[in-house]
Amino acid sequence: MSQLHQKGTDPRASQSGHGSPYRKMGTPLDAQSLQNKRFTRRTLMLGAGGLGLFGLLASKLYNLQNIEGRKYNSLAQDNRTATRFLPSIRGKIYDRTKTLIASNSQNLRVLLIPDQADNISTSLDLLARTIPVSTRQKQRILRIARRQNPQIPILVTDNIGWKQFARINVLGKRIPGIISDISWRRQYHYGEEFAHIVGHLGPPSELQLAANPALRLPGTLVGANGIEQGFNERLQGKPGHQEFEVNARGRNIKALNKKPASNGEDLYLTIDHVLQQRILQRLSPYRRAAVVAMDVNSGDVVAICSTPSFDANILTHPIDEKRWNELKDARDHPLSDKATRGQYPPGSTFKMVTALAALEAGVITPATTFKCTGVMEWRKHKFHCWSRTGHGNMRLHKALKQSCDVYFYQTARKVGIRRLAAMARQLGLGDVYDCGLPGQKPGLIPDPDWMQSIKRRVWFGGETVLAGIGQGDVLTTPLQLAVMTARLATGRKVQPRFAHAKEDAPRLVPPKLELKEASLELIRKAMTGVINDRDGTGAKAALGWPGLQMAGKTGTSQVRAIQRGKTPKEIEWKYQDHALFVAFAPARNPRYAISVIIEHGKSGGKVAGPVARDVMKMLLIRDPVQRLSLASPAQPSIPGHPDFQAVNDRGGQ
Repeated sequence: MSQLHQKGTDPRASQSGHGSPYRKMGTPLDAQSLQNKRFTRRTLMLGAGGLGLFGLLASKLYNLQNIEGRKYNSLAQDNRTATRFLPSIRGKIYDRTKTLIASNSQNLRVLLIPDQADNISTSLDLLARTIPVSTRQKQRILRIARRQNPQIPILVTDNIGWKQFARINVLGKRIPGIISDISWRRQYHYGEEFAHIVGHLGPPSELQLAANPALRLPGTLVGANGIEQGFNERLQGKPGHQEFEVNARGRNIKALNKKPASNGEDLYLTIDHVLQQRILQRLSPYRRAAVVAMDVNSGDVVAICSTPSFDANILTHPIDEKRWNELKDARDHPLSDKATRGQYPPGSTFKMVTALAALEAGVITPATTFKCTGVMEWRKHKFHCWSRTGHGNMRLHKALKQSCDVYFYQTARKVGIRRLAAMARQLGLGDVYDCGLPGQKPGLIPDPDWMQSIKRRVWFGGETVLAGIGQGDVLTTPLQLAVMTARLATGRKVQPRFAHAKEDAPRLVPPKLELKEASLELIRKAMTGVINDRDGTGAKAALGWPGLQMAGKTGTSQVRAIQRGKTPKEIEWKYQDHALFVAFAPARNPRYAISVIIEHGKSGGKVAGPVARDVMKMLLIRDPVQRLSLASPAQPSIPGHPDFQAVNDRGGQ
C-alpha cells in the first residue's frame, strides 16, 4: 500500500497531463479564447474593407478635383456664359489708279438663336407682328434649327430698313432668341468691267466650314472665283468673339470679354478701270472676244477683258433659280472668262515658237530656204498653205512676215515635236501661272508622252507638221499668248501679276530665258515687219505714229476642216475661223504686250489686227511715260487723237 501511495497511483493524478480527458471536454476559458480569435479576424476584414472604400472615395475625389476639375469648371462656365462670333469686314479692292473697285455696304438683318428661344415658332410669330415673316421663311428656319448647333444664329431676314431695325432693337428684346445685327454686303463699283477678273462671293464649302467654324455665321460668304477667291485669306480677315454672362434661360445679362475681329487687308489690282471700260467698248461689235494687255517688264496685267460680260452685283445677294438659269444658259456664255479659261488653237501666232525652237536647235539659219508652191506633200498627205498659189522661195524673215505655212511645215519636221513642245513651255504656253487667279485653263502643248497616256497611241509625224503652225491638238489661252509675247519682247521669264497687298509693291525683274539674244532679235525684227512692211500680213495694225512702231503677228486658226467651194459668208458663224493677233510696242524698248482673239472672226490680220492697234494706242496714251513723249511739241496732233480724248473724258489721268 505504501508503495502504491508512493508511486502516485491515483488515476486522476496520473492523467493530469495534456492527454487528460477532462481537458478535452473544454472549459469556459477555452471558449472565450476561440471567440477572441474570430473577432480579431472580422475586425481586420472590416478595417481593410473600410480602408479600401476610403481609398476609393479619396481617389474619386482627387480625380474630380484635380484631373476632371477643369472639364467640369468649363461646363459650369458654359452654363453661365455664352460666346458670339464677331464677323470681320472684308478688305476693299482698288485698281492701279487707286480707284475703288469693290467695297462693303451695311446690311441690317434679324437673327434667331435657337438655344435662347423657348419655342422657335412662338418667337417667329411674335416677330411677325413687327416685320413680315412668311410661312416659307418660318419653315426654312425650323428646318435649319433641327440640323445645326442650337447656339449658331439663323438668319431670319436681311436688308431691312432703319425703321424696322430700330423697332427690332426695342421690341426684339422681349422676344426670346431674336437679335438684331449689322453685317456687310459686297458692292462692285465696276460690276461688268471686272466681273470675270475680280469674281464674286459665295457660300463656303464643307471643307472650309470644317476648317473654320466661324464661317457658319449666317450670311458669311467667301471668294467663289477670280481675285476674290485667289486672295480670299487676305481679304477675309479673322473673326473676333464677344462673351456674355447669361441667366438660366440663356438671356444675356452683361457683356464680358471681347476680342475684336481683324478686318481683311485691302488689295490693289494691277488693272486700270479706264482701260477696261474702253477695251470692252472696242470689243462690243463682236459676240465673243478677249483681250489681255500686260507690262512686259513687270508682268503687271493692266487690262484683261472678256466679252460678253455680266454685272457681278447680281450675285452679291441670293438669286432665284430661274434668274440663275437664264444667266448660266445665256447665249455666248457671259459667265465664262474667255481670257483665262477660253482654249483656242493659236494658229500662226505659234510660228514664232517653231522658228525659235529651230534656231536654237541649229536646224535652220536665217538663210535657210524652203520653196512654197501652196502645198506640201509628205507621206501621201497634202498640207496646204493659206496662199493657194504659194509664196515661192521663203527665208525666215519673209516667212514670218507673210505667215507662210509651208515654210513652217518644213521647219517643224526638222525640229521635231519634243523640241517644239519644250520651246512652247519655255515661252509660257501650256502653263497655269501662280498669280492668285484660280480657274485658269492650262491649254495643251501635245507631245508623244501625252499622246500615249491620253489617247493610247503613238505620235504621228503629220501631227508635228500641224503643231508647227499652231493647229492640231495645240491649245492656248489669250493670257498665255500675252505672256509668250512679253517673253519674246524681253527675253525674260515674265510672269503675270494681277494684284498685290501694298499700294506701291516693288516690281521684280524676271530672270532671263535660256535663249540666244541673236535668235530673239531675229524674231522681233520679223514681227516688226509683219505690221510695218508693205508685204506683212498685219499691215492694218500699224499705229500710224511717226517714230513709233508696233511688232506683232497675225493668226487665223481653223475651227473645223476647210470647206472647199464655200466662201466665208456661206459658212455658218460657229464654224468660221478664229481671228488672233499678238503684239508688243514700242518695237524698240518694249513697254506693253497684248493678245487679241475674236471668236469666229475669220481673219487675224483684217479683224483682230485693227483691234490690237486700237488697244495698243489706248495703252501707250494712258501710260504716264509714253504719254509725255506722244504729247511733245514734235507731235502736236497726238493729244487731240480721239482715243486720247475718250480716255480722259472718262476720268483718265
